[in-house]
Amino acid sequence: MEKVDSCHNGKKALEVLGDRTAVRVLKSLTEQKSTPEISEECGIPLSTAYRKVNELEEAGLIHESTPGLPNDPVKYTRAVEGIFIALGEDLNIEYFLTE
Repeated sequence: MEKVDSCHNGKKALEVLGDRTAVRVLKSLTEQKSTPEISEECGIPLSTAYRKVNELEEAGLIHESTPGLPNDPVKYTRAVEGIFIALGEDLNIEYFLTE
């Protein structure tokens, strides 16, 4: 399990996971998908899908997959399998991501 900086990605990940739409997007990424595919599968507007993909990527929960050919669309996949939150000895919140 990889510990992440509690002031950066861990906190951002927790904020993003509080958003139901972002969680639906994350759950939909059982395989590589483009943003239009995410939009269609989740039943959300394309602009919302782009916004949620950006938020999830900034939080380190998803990442871009390398396109096969130059004109292939960018696809996304999960970067982590889980996130665990623990209360440290000094009562600070610690975040752990599993890949």
